Amino acid sequence: TTKTLQIQWLANIRMPHEHDVLMGRGNTKYLPGNQFFRNLIRKHCKHYGSSCKDEKGIFTTLIMDEVSMRIPPGCFLAQD
Repeated sequence: TTKTLQIQWLANIRMPHEHDVLMGRGNTKYLPGNQFFRNLIRKHCKHYGSSCKDEKGIFTTLIMDEVSMRIPPGCFLAQD
């Protein structure tokens, strides 16, 4: 399926680019993609906190879409 192919493709990333968000511990907070991600969280935090439970998933999708719509598209990556 397309999703399976996408996951396999992402598994072969050797060096993340500036729009990628690296998940995990360490010095990830200084990476441009992670800084952009944290700014998105701050931007949506107030509305997220005041939304009802059914609306909270919208913010997850919104943030993921904003990262993936950058040029070049950002990805959420975890180190092996």
